[in-house]
Amino acid sequence: MYEARFLKSETAALSNEAQDIVSQAVERVYQEVHRELNLPECEVLVSVNQHKTRTGESVLGFPYDQSTVYLFVNADKLHEKMAIASDAAAHTVTEHLYRSVYATARAHHRGLDADCGLLEEVVNEGLSERFVVEKMILSTKQRLTQTTEQEIKRLWEKMRGECAESAQDIEKWFWGNEEEDIPPSAASIVGFAITDAYLKETQQKSTDALTVSAKRIVEQQQHY
Repeated sequence: MYEARFLKSETAALSNEAQDIVSQAVERVYQEVHRELNLPECEVLVSVNQHKTRTGESVLGFPYDQSTVYLFVNADKLHEKMAIASDAAAHTVTEHLYRSVYATARAHHRGLDADCGLLEEVVNEGLSERFVVEKMILSTKQRLTQTTEQEIKRLWEKMRGECAESAQDIEKWFWGNEEEDIPPSAASIVGFAITDAYLKETQQKSTDALTVSAKRIVEQQQHY
């Protein structure tokens, strides 16, 4: 069973309605994907922490270990979204849960730990985004496909060079680095492009790649 556990010391700023939206989204994701991902248990720790979310975002989820997802919530942003439409808020939470639960399932099936290296992190992120797109969340695909092919190849060439280095700055590929001309969410954009190419060429879905190594995915795709 998937369970949403609110860290009570931090959730005072989150309304009861907002907590219900999160809890219902967790239950929905459990009903839809637990058999598909073969991940029988997953605890979702919900923390109200606007400093952990990206600028303008109301929610950010990420896998903590092989059976736990952290869901950081910016209470003000989520309440703003709820004021416009509760369905939009639920959609946002569900999108992040899909992504995070898939990444958790991949870590579970591959026995990955938190320090798995840049290449594995980027492929994990890309497959997780592809899983969201397969669930027909079109806003995710629109966000990930606005970058030009030329820019994706530039970022991938730079990223691939750093994958071989012993000291890797993984965070800059997720949060961006202006000095190095790396945009925020570069890991998502490049990871999605590479894994999408691999899955299309092999005629598979993201769930078929749960146990496939990042190295194999990169080597088998022919587009980048």
